[in-house]
Amino acid sequence: MNVKIDKISEISSFFVTKDQPCSILTRLYRVLDLGKHSKSVSKLKQQGSSLPELLYGLLLLRICGLTVYAGSKKDYWNLLSCQGRDTFYRYLNTPTTSWRKLLYRITLSFIRVCASQKSDQSTSGPRCLIFDDTLLPKTGKKAEGITKVYDHVVGKMRLGYKLLGMVYFDGTSSILSDFSLHHEPGKKKDGGLSRQEKKEQYKKSRPDKSYGQLRKKELSMSKIESMKNMLCRAFKEKINVDYVLMDSWFTCYDLISHVVSLWKKQVHVIGRCKIDLTKYEVHGKKRTAQELVLQYGRNPHYCRKTKSSYIRLKAKLNGMPVNLFLIHYRKHEQWTMILTTDLSLRYRQAFELYQIRWNIEILWKDCKKYLELGKYQGRDLDGQIADCTIVFIIHQILTLEKRFSYYETIGEVFKGAQEEACILTLWERILAIIYRMINEYSLLCDEGNEVQINQTIFASFIRKEINQETHKNEIGEKNKHLSFF
Repeated sequence: MNVKIDKISEISSFFVTKDQPCSILTRLYRVLDLGKHSKSVSKLKQQGSSLPELLYGLLLLRICGLTVYAGSKKDYWNLLSCQGRDTFYRYLNTPTTSWRKLLYRITLSFIRVCASQKSDQSTSGPRCLIFDDTLLPKTGKKAEGITKVYDHVVGKMRLGYKLLGMVYFDGTSSILSDFSLHHEPGKKKDGGLSRQEKKEQYKKSRPDKSYGQLRKKELSMSKIESMKNMLCRAFKEKINVDYVLMDSWFTCYDLISHVVSLWKKQVHVIGRCKIDLTKYEVHGKKRTAQELVLQYGRNPHYCRKTKSSYIRLKAKLNGMPVNLFLIHYRKHEQWTMILTTDLSLRYRQAFELYQIRWNIEILWKDCKKYLELGKYQGRDLDGQIADCTIVFIIHQILTLEKRFSYYETIGEVFKGAQEEACILTLWERILAIIYRMINEYSLLCDEGNEVQINQTIFASFIRKEINQETHKNEIGEKNKHLSFF
């Protein structure tokens, strides 16, 4: 076993820790029944290693900021019962594991745990499903199905995937419960790649009805169709919500009518709309948003809290009754528009509900900053899907810890989880020292020496070990090849 203590201060900091060496991951792994769920979504047998052990290992390595290969070179690897790198790679790249089902079941466990907490009964905020997409930039052109996609932040095409996500907001916390990866063929239908580059891309044969094959078909599926499928799955899993939130890239009649028909008008849509050529029927006449501004924008109302002027109009979109809120800020020349199917909402209520959509932007930022979302370097699409799922599972774990603890941000929870993972590794190294001490004492007894092992002898032996370690650390600074063991 490769165990080494670099500084004796590690031991002292360990014993003054207020908690026992039980990490956030270990505790919430059991609370959310991750082991049970991992067995139910895959029938894969990985050469004697159980699926819960593999999932736990991948989660631990991601919290420590390590890949499977890098993790095998660290002390964290000794915490895992399955230590074969190829075992983890096969688990990530198998097309027969339903990562989507696993994420949904953990989401339902998250909702169940939050509902069972007495301290959380006061939460009365609206429950929402939030849709948005984000770019997963890549550097290698040989990844399966990769193309150049448009980056709205920098305004140019970049190599990578587009990740479309559905976030569940229960009034307090936001967790991602479903997602799909997409590529963009572009105007020339070549994805911005040459024929030779597309020919050299990784290819893999999968069973026709396998989960991996279905996820591969989603690459070329339109985002609107993928959103419809996500809404159907959320409805089937009985995830109760009040509103569906989306920005101007997704707000359209096709999606709005799907939400209204699916939940029988019990769930409403709130979305930002583009100021384009879409016509809305107001007072029996069809006009575009710009024409509505010219017609009714002379005497707008003013809201002090939002510091904006607005116009509220009752309209119809292809015969569907909706409320339109045309909004103008003093520092902006152009108007913006919010559409909702909830006809009872006033402007301030609709504005505050739409602001909840910003939670998904925070989720993207946290996952990319702390959990390295999109940094997976494998070429297999199944591995890309698995890696993203692992990131979102860890985000749910950290969100649950943040919700019922003293942490204020996800970043603080993440650092706490990393520290506790280091404590687990340190505890294993301390056990190795204790084992070495016992061997030393047994040798003294076997030699027939009449030595009484008391506290004084024990303390002197510990001081001797500490002095040896300190001396070797000083040498180690000069010669990196020397180690404590």
